[in-house]
Parts: sequence; C-alpha cells; structure tokens
Amino acid sequence: MDSLWRSIVGEWKVVLAFTSVALAAIIAAGYRSSGPAAVEVASVVRFGSYADEVGNHPTVIVRLRDGGTQELRSTPMLLRACTVGATISLVRRDHSLQVHPEGCR
Repeated sequence: MDSLWRSIVGEWKVVLAFTSVALAAIIAAGYRSSGPAAVEVASVVRFGSYADEVGNHPTVIVRLRDGGTQELRSTPMLLRACTVGATISLVRRDHSLQVHPEGCR
C-alpha cells in the first residue's frame, strides 16, 4: 500500500509540474501581446536569418525613430518588397514589436 501511495504522489508531482510550466507559457504569451496596437515606421538596415528544425527563416534589422536597431523575425511574404534603406511598417504592442502585414512601402 505504501508503494502505491508513493506512486500516486509521484504522478501528481509530474502533473503539477507540467501544469505549472504550461500556465507560465500561456501567461507569458498573453503578457507579450497585450495592449493596444500602434503602427510605427522604421528603415531597413539589413537582413538576416535564424534556423530551427524546420529550416531557415528571415529576419530584418530595422533602425527605429529613436536611433536604436532591432532584429525582428518575419516571413518571406512580408519582406518581398523590402530593400536596404526602405521604409517598413511595424506594429508595437506593450511588450512586442512585429512587422506590420503591410511590410515595406
């Protein structure tokens, strides 16, 4: 009976740990995309890429109005009209900056 109890308690610890990690991921995703959207413009400095298990994906390095630069993940469709020096539309929420669906002008 004692080993059965330890087995049940061990399973609950695993379930509790998994649930805690999942809840933290959901909260982090909601925190990042919260707030009203504001459209900004920036200029394209250069292009880059990042790799994962699926393949390579494009990034764009932009110069913001405050003079800082930031690297943003994107898709080939959003960057199809972009060239170095072009103006690109961005969407800023409280804690994130993304390429606007309009992309470059």
